[in-house]
Amino acid sequence: MTSKLIVAIPIMLCAISIVQTILLIKKNKGLTARVAKLEGELENKKTMVELYQKQLQKKNIFDKDLGKAEITTKLQVPRLATEKTHLASGPQRSGVTEKYSLIRTLVSKGMAKEDIASMASVSALEIEQILRLSKLSDTSNPELKTAT
Repeated sequence: MTSKLIVAIPIMLCAISIVQTILLIKKNKGLTARVAKLEGELENKKTMVELYQKQLQKKNIFDKDLGKAEITTKLQVPRLATEKTHLASGPQRSGVTEKYSLIRTLVSKGMAKEDIASMASVSALEIEQILRLSKLSDTSNPELKTAT
């Protein structure tokens, strides 16, 4: 009987090991399938994120261009008003000081003089001159100072 037990115990252990191996293989196949499914979902999410990033980038570019267009329009309005009157009624101080004020505001917000010049269709030197003149008008002419 002991010899039968000695032979039966390893056979039982081997059978248990085979059953455990089969169960682990089944479990592994299930996990592999789940990982593959999750990888597919992850790729879909990555694609969606890339799409949203591109859309956001386009929106940001549009917003920036729109902002530049608004600034350009504000810079051009006093100039166009002056051109319309052909200086017949004298210089339009409110338009000029408005332009000076807008340029100073843009410079104080960190916008480059070259960018402002490009939007205003003038040279960067003219922007510098406008800034100098606007500083002079603020300190030397109280009438212009109140108009801004």
